Amino acid sequence: MSLTIHQVEHLAKLAKIQLTQEEKEKYTKDLSSILGFVEKLQEVKIEDQRLKIKDQKPKINELDNEGQLREDEVIGVSSLEQNELINSAPETNERLIKTKAVFE
Repeated sequence: MSLTIHQVEHLAKLAKIQLTQEEKEKYTKDLSSILGFVEKLQEVKIEDQRLKIKDQKPKINELDNEGQLREDEVIGVSSLEQNELINSAPETNERLIKTKAVFE
């Protein structure tokens, strides 16, 4: 698939960015190349949607209690600095700093 400069200008407008003529030409070429690659990927036929890579280690949640997690470790901050930070926080719980919820 090949993009036109007009399409790149439209994308730039949607992204609220200004491009020079040189940038428009460069992005037209680069994005066209990327879309061409995506088209080639869509032609690949696979029988099983779950691709397996030889010798790939399974993710931790795919293991049956065999996964080993590393211990949490503070690096680059002294225990004095840690205490100062925790003590200066508005709200804490067992040496953890409470923050506002990100998700409701």
